[in-house]
Amino acid sequence: MFGLPDQAIGAILASIIAGTIALLGLIISKEQKVSEFRQQWIDGLRADIAAVIRCGHCMCRHALAAQMGQAISSATVSEDFAGITEASARIRLRLNRKEKESATLLAALDQHLVMVKTESDTEIVSSVTDKLVAAAEVVLKQEWVRVRSGEPVYRIARWVALLIIVALVAALLYHVFRK
Repeated sequence: MFGLPDQAIGAILASIIAGTIALLGLIISKEQKVSEFRQQWIDGLRADIAAVIRCGHCMCRHALAAQMGQAISSATVSEDFAGITEASARIRLRLNRKEKESATLLAALDQHLVMVKTESDTEIVSSVTDKLVAAAEVVLKQEWVRVRSGEPVYRIARWVALLIIVALVAALLYHVFRK
């Protein structure tokens, strides 16, 4: 082939194979890191949804206590209001309004925030909380599927690596049994 000795061709092929494997390794490790970041994103969103729900139910209990004439610590109310505001802001910053599932979650979040700030009926608040949780489950499931299957580049690299291995094994078997 090209008038090169067999040893030179072997060295060239070995370097191409080594370079391809190194490139695939880089792609796989980078995509693995992206998946780790996605998992952290999922965990953060889950924690923020839980914080919104916790603070929201506390605010509802405060409103109910105020209606019953019980004294409420303004520091506690302020803490819960700050907590729900902060967690809802983090949720908004994580989501993309252009994605249908995210838009649904943001609408459920808005409805939940309105209810916990104005409603003292725990059944109504629980109902909007259930809607918020259901919307969050859809977004979390969608992201989990992305994490589980990997990024598109990772999936392609995995298939390319498999094809290279199969081709190398086939070439080796051909070389061995050809004689």
